[in-house]
Amino acid sequence: MKRIMIDCETLSTEHNAVVLSIGAAVWEDGKIINKFYRELEVDTQKALGRHISSSTLTWWNAQKTPMPEGSADVKKALSNLMVLCSDCDEIWSRGYTDDMWIETLCKDFGILKGWKYWQWRDARTVDTFGIYRQDKPPVLHNALDDACQQAMDVQYVLDQVNELEQISEAYGFWKRLWLCFAGGK
Repeated sequence: MKRIMIDCETLSTEHNAVVLSIGAAVWEDGKIINKFYRELEVDTQKALGRHISSSTLTWWNAQKTPMPEGSADVKKALSNLMVLCSDCDEIWSRGYTDDMWIETLCKDFGILKGWKYWQWRDARTVDTFGIYRQDKPPVLHNALDDACQQAMDVQYVLDQVNELEQISEAYGFWKRLWLCFAGGK
């Protein structure tokens, strides 16, 4: 199954935030097979009335990682991302905000979103399983690095759940076999 993890860095947490950068990691069979990263042009987004928060600007200024300052054409970047997404079975992000920002950007720039509502998954759901990678690198607030890390976090949990499922199935087989020989049902 081919999956993609999308991460955005923005200048606000509002639904219509100015998006500074978009990172995406496509993975299949536990390996990242494609990467996407664009630092988006900001002035065009501001002209469309997309939101900038002073508190988010203050937050960016306090980070060790510099704020992305891109020049990529937003419409072209979105079109390229949608092509990448259209080839994936599941679309993942960490929380609903990345999906929301991409969706509102697509509407603002007249781009058809490249996935159906039922394909979207929230990586925070797998956090509730309480299974975490031990070798997890620090968060750097780079959309591509974050997307790659989050993709591998999800894959790790899915692998662990699959392993537990196989153990459970094997246990069920041996239990049924034991009951047959022991005279049970």
